[in-house]
Amino acid sequence: MHDHALIGGSKLRDVVETVRFCDTQTIELRERADRPARQATLCLRFGQATIRRPQNRREEGLPDGVRLSWVEVVEPDAPDGVEPLHWLLLTTHALSSATDAWQIVAWYKQRWMIEQFFRVMKTQGFKIEHSQLQLAARLEKLVAIAAKAAAIVLQLVQARSGGDPHPASLAISPH
Repeated sequence: MHDHALIGGSKLRDVVETVRFCDTQTIELRERADRPARQATLCLRFGQATIRRPQNRREEGLPDGVRLSWVEVVEPDAPDGVEPLHWLLLTTHALSSATDAWQIVAWYKQRWMIEQFFRVMKTQGFKIEHSQLQLAARLEKLVAIAAKAAAIVLQLVQARSGGDPHPASLAISPH
């Protein structure tokens, strides 16, 4: 979302654009509220950069920057009327090959399901953030119970939508 400043004065996107694409892969994009499911052919490049610490230093003794790996995937030939996919991902994972970089992309693809999980846990579901429990042990138990329930809710939603081939009996008993 932001073009991060790097140690040395350049910007992250400027450095990314100096690296050649090294691999291409076709991935499945799940259906979402804002787009239908489709296949996207993506070009990949990756590297490392040291993100500069923000100028408004509030804490002393912290490093001037943090070394991160980055992965960029671009969809050069999106279907007509579809916004091309373009992700620039930052990670602390070391990347030494295109396979490592594609793993970061695969994890990022799961973000929608993770967001849905937290939505069910929080504001549009169990409202776990409104708990008035004060002891950590009790809050941990509540969160564990709510997490199991949220996972079951998501399994049932996916089964209803045809996004999960598993039987509903994995989520609820036949009784």
